[in-house]
Amino acid sequence: MNAPAGALVSALPDRACGPHEWRGRCLDIFSRAEQPVFRACEVARDRGLVRKVEHLAGQRLDSLHGVIGNHSWPTKQGEAIKNALAQWKAVRERRSFIAHGRMTVSLQQSGEWVALLDLTVFHANLRTDDRWAVTESEATQFLDEIMRASHNLGTQLGQVREAMQNGLRSTTETQ
Repeated sequence: MNAPAGALVSALPDRACGPHEWRGRCLDIFSRAEQPVFRACEVARDRGLVRKVEHLAGQRLDSLHGVIGNHSWPTKQGEAIKNALAQWKAVRERRSFIAHGRMTVSLQQSGEWVALLDLTVFHANLRTDDRWAVTESEATQFLDEIMRASHNLGTQLGQVREAMQNGLRSTTETQ
């Protein structure tokens, strides 16, 4: 096929472009959510709470989880931080599908689109194929979830950064 990429996109019905727009918005939210994680990791490194800022986003999040778990927090703040991390972890599980999955789109007779995201991963040199089928309404709900989770994560990590800058108390110091 020698058609320019723009010609292929313009040949799609308008409704079929919706999944691509949704995917782009999801990727944007994921990348924006990585910034407060990165900034918090930098503060943790500068304060000697972690040895280095990890290369991969998931590793940075795990590193922060360790810092947070090893320090005492007021009850409500600690719960809010843990809830924000859990909420983000739950939506982040779909990130690989959105970032790396091959997407096939179909339009239902109702006019709603369905996106099939096929992902191949290797663990211990073994291939695993996985698929996420997401309807337009499910995609809208997921987008709302990641926007909420990203906002909560950013808010709570701002509190964590501030606490690290002001000095955290280790849970072993409080015992």
